[in-house]
Amino acid sequence: MDIVLELRWLMISVSYLLVALVAIVVSKICLSKLTPFSLDEELTVKDNPAMGLAVAAYYVSVVIIFLGAAVGPSGDELPSTREWLTVLAMDLG
Repeated sequence: MDIVLELRWLMISVSYLLVALVAIVVSKICLSKLTPFSLDEELTVKDNPAMGLAVAAYYVSVVIIFLGAAVGPSGDELPSTREWLTVLAMDLG
């Protein structure tokens, strides 16, 4: 019975991971379509550090939005840092 429960949590974690990867890939496609210039050229050929910082901030914001949607609304009391780290460690596996 315990193995079934472990496999269930594993499948839930893998599904969250796949949804997160799809969200990041879709956000990359949207970002490259919405910008009037080539992101790959700006980051590799021109070596533009400002563009690298902007793209990194964009991806961090996508991850924050995904995590906010995955965790759901917070209750009356915010969890402690230790609880957040425990949840993060459990999600990472």
